[in-house]
Amino acid sequence: MTEAILLVGVALAIATAVAMVRPGWRIPALAFGLFAIPGNVDDLMPQMTLDPHAIAFNTAPAVSFVDVLILLAVVLTMRDRPDVRGWSRIMAIAVVVAVAATATSIVAAWNGVEPLAAVRGIAVFARISALLFIAAGTAGSWRVDDLCRAVGVGVVALLANGVYTTASSDLPRFTAATFGRNSLAFALVAAAVVVAGFCFERWWRSGRARADALAAALVAGAALLGALATGTRMALVLFGLAIVVAILHARGRSLRAVTKPVAFTALAVMLVAAAAVVGTAGGSRTLSFLTGAGTGSGSLLDPNVIPGDPEVQSRTEFWSLAVRMTTDSPLAGVGPFQWNVERYAISPETPVVVADPHNAYLQIGAEFGLIVLVAYVALLVTLQLTIHWRLWRWTRHGPAPWTVIGMVAATAIYPFAEVTNSHLFNVRMGAFCWLVMASAFVLVGRLDDHREGSALDDRTP
Repeated sequence: MTEAILLVGVALAIATAVAMVRPGWRIPALAFGLFAIPGNVDDLMPQMTLDPHAIAFNTAPAVSFVDVLILLAVVLTMRDRPDVRGWSRIMAIAVVVAVAATATSIVAAWNGVEPLAAVRGIAVFARISALLFIAAGTAGSWRVDDLCRAVGVGVVALLANGVYTTASSDLPRFTAATFGRNSLAFALVAAAVVVAGFCFERWWRSGRARADALAAALVAGAALLGALATGTRMALVLFGLAIVVAILHARGRSLRAVTKPVAFTALAVMLVAAAAVVGTAGGSRTLSFLTGAGTGSGSLLDPNVIPGDPEVQSRTEFWSLAVRMTTDSPLAGVGPFQWNVERYAISPETPVVVADPHNAYLQIGAEFGLIVLVAYVALLVTLQLTIHWRLWRWTRHGPAPWTVIGMVAATAIYPFAEVTNSHLFNVRMGAFCWLVMASAFVLVGRLDDHREGSALDDRTP
């Protein structure tokens, strides 16, 4: 069955590439691909070892199918000769980040760092400017409906893959080995917010389609359950933060209009929390009702937790080591994906398999230096402030569409999630957060052009 899954993944990747020929499908196709295909295709990519020790599951593709699809989308968008003048400031900062990271990676390779690690280090930041460029170049041709449907279908495919791999014991293809446990959980939470906003918007417009509200709760619940099944307790915290951000942006709506979505999502969270407590095997990253009561799977156990130590204590140690590397090499860092190599050399008594310091900002500083870190933070802060300020300003004239609010709320949880994990560096799922932020930037930038109708109206591209 592993071969069959791989063939399905290759077929999905090819279909996604073909769909991107249409400018309006480029962003939705990438959104679908990021959820539905990871792990089913990456076995075809060149692999690299994250550290010099022969440890199972401590390898990853140097280049992912995601990077191939993003490159194709960039080429297609360039062929369309897009007008991206409204994005000049954001794009300029993104290019600075990419160029600085590329220079750092080349220097690291020259100094002896594994060339595949340097290639992957370049790809991590090149993705950002590429996704922003694709979103800017296709902003006038893609519909919000298509994007949300693509995310929703991708989530269904992702959860179906998880159920199959868990039930069939083909577990190395899921979570820890396939997606990255924490990145998968974050992406599921963000997707739940986006799709829930889409469903509530349809409910708001029709006034009768209560099935859409139920669908929103089911999507949110299923995604959260999938996140919690991987053992990521932060999923509920992030989802709660997204709800708070959504309420803050819901100005102009009646109290009743805001209360109903909150009630549905709160119900989903409570049901998921109860199901996670009852149905998750102790010490496991899977649901016991899929594998048998009281049993778990060793391949889904978190390789990043030090046995016997609280996670806060282990993270504190990892963070302090990252700070030490930054101070020792503040300009160029220790090299892309070398934190674990240096960490083990400094502190060999700690576990071998710890791929990252569980903090994206500290990892950037340690591996790429302070120049890249400052430029990256400037890009993130500028983009976040622009997105939220534009939406906040627009709501003074009337209620914003729930879909837009959901997209913006999903972007707000990313900077906080990166404080305790390094989602950016996940080769399979790391691009999703920047795809969401680029899409939100498109939506809030176009609200002023569509004051007469909903952002989900058929007149809106």
